[in-house]
Amino acid sequence: MGRGGWSALVVLVTLALSSCGPAADGTHAGLSSYEPPGGQYRLHYRKPPWKLVEPADEEMPEGDTAVLVIRSNAEKYGDDGGATGAPHKYELTIDTRGGSARNLAQRAARMARRRSGERVLVEPRPIEADDGTTRGWETLTVRDAPLPSLRHRFSYLTRAGGGVVRVRITAVPDLDEPEIDEMIALVEVDPESE
Repeated sequence: MGRGGWSALVVLVTLALSSCGPAADGTHAGLSSYEPPGGQYRLHYRKPPWKLVEPADEEMPEGDTAVLVIRSNAEKYGDDGGATGAPHKYELTIDTRGGSARNLAQRAARMARRRSGERVLVEPRPIEADDGTTRGWETLTVRDAPLPSLRHRFSYLTRAGGGVVRVRITAVPDLDEPEIDEMIALVEVDPESE
């Protein structure tokens, strides 16, 4: 897919994620939203193309993981009905972790260097808010083997009371794109405390 097609896809992606339906306010109009039972974050996304496949576990108050995917063409149109084991085109996992955003981004880079066939594409860098303050830290890696190459973007958004909201995106296409930046920017951290 060319950059223009990718841009259109990501714009669609950034507009869709809600367990309760589309958000109604002007900032997130046309988007779906998902918030775990504990209210640690609110994720906004476009549905479709994103599909929520693993919501937080409502039975466990600490359950805060959500997984969204965009299926690959191999999954959609393969001869075996999508059972090829092909990776999703995009997979987003969001959860919370203890630790500092900077240290976790540095750790993700160190771990990538230790894994065979994986390398760091972007060293840990700050994630800036609109006002120029540092909102968190992230690093980008790629695993070249086995094919196809899979890219990873590990973003750690700082929580006011300590710890982070981790957004991990895995994809075949490049993840260092403005549309992915925008999707991460739309993640609200501790939204009820704002």
